[in-house]
Amino acid sequence: MKAIKRTTLVLCIVLAVISLFLIATGTLTAVLSVSSGILFTYYLIIYLVSTALSKRGIANKKAITLLWSFILVPILALIIDFEASINFLLQGVHLDMK
Repeated sequence: MKAIKRTTLVLCIVLAVISLFLIATGTLTAVLSVSSGILFTYYLIIYLVSTALSKRGIANKKAITLLWSFILVPILALIIDFEASINFLLQGVHLDMK
């Protein structure tokens, strides 16, 4: 469970720094801060759930496997098809490139 908490905490820190950097640039890349913010919130929720489970002593093999799958699925989706994943996260944001 320590590895899960450490991994999600590192991902949260990295995504928070990326989000703040994208917002600070003030260009079109600031739109991507929405998707990094969504991923930050997702991994923060996983971190809080893993912390709550470890405090209550409910760290069985099924819970750990489920949490690892929740951690790895978005990462694998971004590796396999980055553009489709970003489009999925930015469904409400319409970019007109004309």
